[in-house]
Amino acid sequence: MNDQGILLLSDALKMILLLSFVVAVLVLWSNLRAKRSVRLKDARTPNSRLRDLMDDQRRK
Repeated sequence: MNDQGILLLSDALKMILLLSFVVAVLVLWSNLRAKRSVRLKDARTPNSRLRDLMDDQRRK
């Protein structure tokens, strides 16, 4: 393989590495966001959850 091919391969590997970092950051960000929303839902008081359950039963 000549020098030009090695440089092209090196650039391609750099792009793949950069793309994998971007994908990893996006996955971590979405997981943190999902966990935060679950925590906010769990932070509700039992009385408010009971009230919501009773409202749902009344609607049926």
